[in-house]
Amino acid sequence: MSLTVVDNGLSGSFPDKKITYTAASPEHVASISFDDISKYFGRPVREACANLKVGQTVLKRKCRDFGIPKWPYRKIKSLDNLIHNIKAEVGRQQAKMNQETAEAVLETQKIIESEKELIEKRPAIQLKSETKKFRERLFKRKHLAQRAQERTSEAKKRRTNITFQPEEQEEVNN
Repeated sequence: MSLTVVDNGLSGSFPDKKITYTAASPEHVASISFDDISKYFGRPVREACANLKVGQTVLKRKCRDFGIPKWPYRKIKSLDNLIHNIKAEVGRQQAKMNQETAEAVLETQKIIESEKELIEKRPAIQLKSETKKFRERLFKRKHLAQRAQERTSEAKKRRTNITFQPEEQEEVNN
């Protein structure tokens, strides 16, 4: 059974266009498995809905049926960004010839990658406290570096904008 709703165009910015919305059939909704949904955990929920050809409410209901309380995209994206930042840190440590630190960071990367794989299989689990603390430290370091860079650029601007006033020049000549 398929339900079709036609918007007659009386509302909206394009009154001459008719927009058709088709509801997913109950058979289609029932056929969606955890594996079908899990393919799209790394994507925003709207994109997953479009690919699965169901509405957001239907997808969220299916997720609750499978024990997924919240769409895991943001958690997975956060771990991806963390892994990317760790890889950059490994490169910096290797460039400094600090092999011990680079190996420690690589070990952290492996732990976070395994946690990401686990979350992709069971998205209802929470991040480990070590991962949360590591992420907080990394964000704080990045924020402090950005603030320091802003301060130095502001100081450079102030130094380049200093000009002598005519009275000051006369005092210098006397």
